Amino acid sequence: SRRQRQMCIRDRHRTLRQMAGDGITAVVMEVSSQALVQQRTAGLTFEAAVFTNLSPEHLDYHGDIERYFAAKAMLFTQCRRAVIHTGDPYGRRLAEQVTVPVTPYHLPWRYRCEAGRSILPWRGGQLVIPLTGEVFLPDALAAAETAVAMGVSPGQVMAAMPHAPAATTTVRRAVATVELVVATPAFARTDVSPANRADKLAASNHMR
Repeated sequence: SRRQRQMCIRDRHRTLRQMAGDGITAVVMEVSSQALVQQRTAGLTFEAAVFTNLSPEHLDYHGDIERYFAAKAMLFTQCRRAVIHTGDPYGRRLAEQVTVPVTPYHLPWRYRCEAGRSILPWRGGQLVIPLTGEVFLPDALAAAETAVAMGVSPGQVMAAMPHAPAATTTVRRAVATVELVVATPAFARTDVSPANRADKLAASNHMR
């Protein structure tokens, strides 16, 4: 109901204000397409929004793939910059229609997977991801590009990535990586006042 949605929005803003008051300067949030349609992120401005892919799921809610795409695209009307996977055809469409600065990314044609890690060329160096398999690389690359878009240097990202914590799903692992390279004081250079700390958000629009 509308009242429940308004309560949800107020609770989210209250939580972010409390986090800002506790000295937290960066937040990583997974935003679902359902939440966007239901306006559960109303009033939030994201520092960066990430588009990873679009696949034919959740159509029971959205009806068809075009409505699903339109729902995901809503996130990019409330962000300051976009990080978009242009290896996905819907990502290429999105990159052409957003009105904020875009950082495109896609998996390079050359990379290698070894026992316990994967290595790919990135920004004049190499990104060492502590996981084996191509399936993990796009999300890790998204996390790395998001960190750079938010002001972390590529060198800092390359130093932090090998130490990214393990997680049970690729999106949680990517989010954990963004938190490591963006939100950890050793790497972050986010100087914001208490008044706008809650506004320094990175959003991941991942598959939902």
